[in-house]
Amino acid sequence: LLLGSGRRARAARAPPGGGGAGRQEGSRGRAPLPGRRCAPIRASGRGGGIYAAGDLSITNSTVSNNAITVDGSLGGGSGGGIYARASLTLTNTTVHGNSSNGMYSSAAGIFSNAAASLINSTITGNVALGYGAGGSAVIARGTGLALTNSIILGNSGGSEIIGAQTLSGGNIISGDVFS
Repeated sequence: LLLGSGRRARAARAPPGGGGAGRQEGSRGRAPLPGRRCAPIRASGRGGGIYAAGDLSITNSTVSNNAITVDGSLGGGSGGGIYARASLTLTNTTVHGNSSNGMYSSAAGIFSNAAASLINSTITGNVALGYGAGGSAVIARGTGLALTNSIILGNSGGSEIIGAQTLSGGNIISGDVFS
């Protein structure tokens, strides 16, 4: 799936050297991803399932069973399920069973380089593997992570959330295994 700055989408394989098969090109506007299923993809570098260069909004979707694997000499890979360079919003979306594998790999579920919002979403069963792995569920840089009525549980290999958090509504954050 190739996400453009418009509404075009087409099937694709994960490009060599990094980036998921769901790859958003361009940095302007939103790339909506409504009611889609992204599974399974194997990639190296960043964004096993989805790599977004611009703002990304995903609604009523599942991102599952994707993996990012990195050779230790290259440094860590990030975002087994989703890697977002700009803002990320997930609504009614599940990110499940993704992994990041390799030395200093991180964010098996979601890596966001800017603000991230999860609304009525579930992040579960994601695994960060390898020496120095961290952030099994979500890493949110920038202004951090805003959670509303969301569930983050059953992830392993590092802290469930790395980054500032703003909580509203009923959230469940537990059951993670810390390494």
